[in-house]
Amino acid sequence: MTKTHLAVALAAAALVPGATSLRAQTYTEIGDAGGSFATASGTVSATSPAGQSLAVILGTLANTSDADVYAIQITSASLFSASTVNAGTTIDTQLFLFNNLGRPVFGNDDASGTSVQSALPAGTSFLINPGLYYLAISLSGNDPVNAVNQLLFQQTGTPTALVGPADSVSGSLAGFFNNGAVGPGAYQINLTSAAAANVPEPTTTALLGFAGLVAVQALRRRRQS
Repeated sequence: MTKTHLAVALAAAALVPGATSLRAQTYTEIGDAGGSFATASGTVSATSPAGQSLAVILGTLANTSDADVYAIQITSASLFSASTVNAGTTIDTQLFLFNNLGRPVFGNDDASGTSVQSALPAGTSFLINPGLYYLAISLSGNDPVNAVNQLLFQQTGTPTALVGPADSVSGSLAGFFNNGAVGPGAYQINLTSAAAANVPEPTTTALLGFAGLVAVQALRRRRQS
């Protein structure tokens, strides 16, 4: 290819909408990401604009009670994954996914019997729709709770299990309960089928919750009739 042809090709690529959005980006924690649904951090920055494919989140758990929660856009429910395995992370992590209202979806402590890192693999039955979600990371033993300190995820006693929401427990992620977590430090979360997202305004979140409630009530009425 001649220099003229190369220049023409580059100019044409620059005119294609979203051409640069094909490159997956890295988001680095700014300050200290919040540890609850209400204080979650977005993943939008100068290098990862909203909607940009997001491949990596870098951050630090500063102490044993620290937990970081990030808003992300899941673009494919069947292909989404999140993992701290083989990512330069040496601390004993846990990963948890919450829906757009901060309610639990699924989580994991140890990806395998030989790893203390965590993985939310692709293709599970827990995740069925794309959209806005919240990804949380904490040290093993520092677990998500609701506003009345109830554990939001099942306690199986098997660290390698993928765990779903706890039975008969409701509410959004209000914080974390430290039950013996140790060893804070830096982490790297590798992602697939995720994009950078802002945290919605409180009014937007409230409207989403109201819309969901209306849909549930409508479904109940149809079943009763």
